[in-house]
Amino acid sequence: MKSRLIQLYHCILLTQACDEWSIAVLDRLNIKPRKYSNKDILLKLRNGDKIFFKLDNLDAQRIAEIFGENIYTPAYLSTYWSDPKVVLDIGANTGVFTLYAARLFPEATIHAYEPNPDLFPLLKKNILLNGLQERCALSNCAVWHESDTLHFTLGNAKNPGTGQIVRDGKEGHNFKMVPAIGFTNILEMHQKVDFIKMDIEGSEYEVILQSHPNYLRKVKFFALEYHKRADGNVHDLIRHLEAAHFSTALRTRGSILYAWQKPEE
Repeated sequence: MKSRLIQLYHCILLTQACDEWSIAVLDRLNIKPRKYSNKDILLKLRNGDKIFFKLDNLDAQRIAEIFGENIYTPAYLSTYWSDPKVVLDIGANTGVFTLYAARLFPEATIHAYEPNPDLFPLLKKNILLNGLQERCALSNCAVWHESDTLHFTLGNAKNPGTGQIVRDGKEGHNFKMVPAIGFTNILEMHQKVDFIKMDIEGSEYEVILQSHPNYLRKVKFFALEYHKRADGNVHDLIRHLEAAHFSTALRTRGSILYAWQKPEE
């Protein structure tokens, strides 16, 4: 019942965010018109942005959450995330947050990382469609605790947006080898990073827990989606970030961990 209410709430948000919202609402209701199968569908937003998306990739849900609920940019923490100049979108998928950040933060450069070779062309297409190629740097690679080449599952036909790094050595049948860049290597490229949105399907534990506090402190604000794992939980992330002098807060619906630098005393 609760999930159905959230689904309906998202439909309301989609009608508010989108000029032509019918196909997005149908997708959020898990109604899939056959004529749109395996096609890039153009969705126009009321703010002027345009987004190509596919059915069954959770894009309609992402649009409702990011543009409607502002799940990564909560107003009560706006002191810590406002007016960034360097933004990292780690796990960019088809670019919904990248477009949102480009609109919300007009002075920012957005660095978007997406390892899935099946989704990256659509991310690139969305950035070009909105004329943001000068402000958005796109990388078709995973972010990991070290630079490497990794096995990456491509999700499944019902939800390709849940691809993830294989951590247990069980490759399965639907995987590809993808390049990965170390998180600290990325941070070394910047004097500071103002905002990081991270959604990497469970790999946040390796990325965050194996990063030295000196590197983490280069980041002003994290909005980090956490996932359930048998060998770790969000409290491990909280302890590590708080040891690096971050303050933290949780948004349990949507499983978002916010972390921000404490003001210097």
